[in-house]
Amino acid sequence: MNRFTTARNARFATIAVLVCTISGLALNSTGLFSDHAGQDAQIRQAVGLIPSLCYVAAIWMVERAFRSIERGQRIEVALGNLMQNLGLWLFLGGIAFVFVQPLLLKALTVSWGAWAWFDVPSITLGCLGLLLFVMARPLRDAAVARAEIEGIL
Repeated sequence: MNRFTTARNARFATIAVLVCTISGLALNSTGLFSDHAGQDAQIRQAVGLIPSLCYVAAIWMVERAFRSIERGQRIEVALGNLMQNLGLWLFLGGIAFVFVQPLLLKALTVSWGAWAWFDVPSITLGCLGLLLFVMARPLRDAAVARAEIEGIL
């Protein structure tokens, strides 16, 4: 099996995960359109979707990387782009859960909530995203240097 077939299979698997995740989010957010839910409940549900949308975007970045590899882009370049984009969305998802979500809930509802939520998994994903984002540039620079060396030789 060559790398294009492997990338195609991985891309389809990622699309399946993405479809399942989006379906789950859609089923979970049916309260947004319910006549029986109050306005506070609808606001809470809408604000709760923000981090999930960031994580869905992160999964989409993985699909884009497999598509790039399938179309013939060098793996080092595709991985550098993936690390940057995936890291950005994971970081934004972590920030959205820890800071944005509680602040929006505090501003839009009548609750007296916290300014931030200490959620270890979200903080871990945010830190991992930041690490990926920072490490993407040296990986891309190394890929460019390797391509230049291969061009010389």
